[in-house]
Amino acid sequence: MLSICIPTYNRSKFLAELLDSIVSQFAMGDIHKYIEIIISDNASVDDTTATVEAYQKKYKNIYYYKNESNIGAPRNVCFALNQGTGKYLWVIGDDDIFAPFALDQVLSKLKDEDYGAVLLNFSQGEYKNPNIIMLKNCLHIHKDKSYTDFKHFFDGEDFKNFFGINFLSAIIFNREQFQKNAQNTNKYLDTCYYQSYAFLYSARVGKLLRLATPIVIWRSWERERRYDNVQPNDDHIFNTYIAYIEKAKDLGYEYDISKLALIKKRQVFLLENFIVETIRRYVIEILDFFHLKKIVKKIYRVPRVLRYTVKKYE
Repeated sequence: MLSICIPTYNRSKFLAELLDSIVSQFAMGDIHKYIEIIISDNASVDDTTATVEAYQKKYKNIYYYKNESNIGAPRNVCFALNQGTGKYLWVIGDDDIFAPFALDQVLSKLKDEDYGAVLLNFSQGEYKNPNIIMLKNCLHIHKDKSYTDFKHFFDGEDFKNFFGINFLSAIIFNREQFQKNAQNTNKYLDTCYYQSYAFLYSARVGKLLRLATPIVIWRSWERERRYDNVQPNDDHIFNTYIAYIEKAKDLGYEYDISKLALIKKRQVFLLENFIVETIRRYVIEILDFFHLKKIVKKIYRVPRVLRYTVKKYE
């Protein structure tokens, strides 16, 4: 039913945490019978191979591929997806983890209908321990929604979900539609939104589903860690993002074009944005000057850790 496709590179510790969050759910209703795990290693030089082999000894539905050289992140995502044999393909970032009961919830939905694509809600967790949740409902949605016509996916307030599609681990493809559209989507393998374009194309056939319950936990990273050869700076990411939204319009997705104009204006700093950014910058500088930044962060972290501790021992 479902291929979980994991592109990875030099993150054996994080990969192990992800695999633990998956296999710990296998006992629920024989879930393992409906799932295969595909791991595509982008020529890691750490102990990723040994880590995966340890899991393969216990679980026969884990398949491992290792590239001879690093082919770049988007191409490794594409390769991982192309190894999947399930009806649906779910690509997961190697540093993210599954929420408890995620597999049961997703499989129960996938068995109901034939979907072209599925968008999942997700949470944001801390870098060192993603189980400590910083933001629970990243898409700010509160109910599942099924679409019989893809054109209306971004109607009204759903426009904000453009941001969700950019999160690698939040989208599931119908394998048949993913493969049929390979010629259209492969042209985006040099962008940071390859998976987002694949979603736009796959979602145009069959029903389209959006799940409100947070299914995946995104591991937060420091700001400077998000840049690489594919996304070198914020301006590049923003311009690529705008091009992606405009492509959605070309493909037939309907949305209020004035909202796109508002997003574009954010980049040129409207007066209110400039004021907010200036105040924020000076507040941070003042906290740094008095060595209070770490203290404020620790105080802000207390309720998150308390929630995590209580939930852990419920």
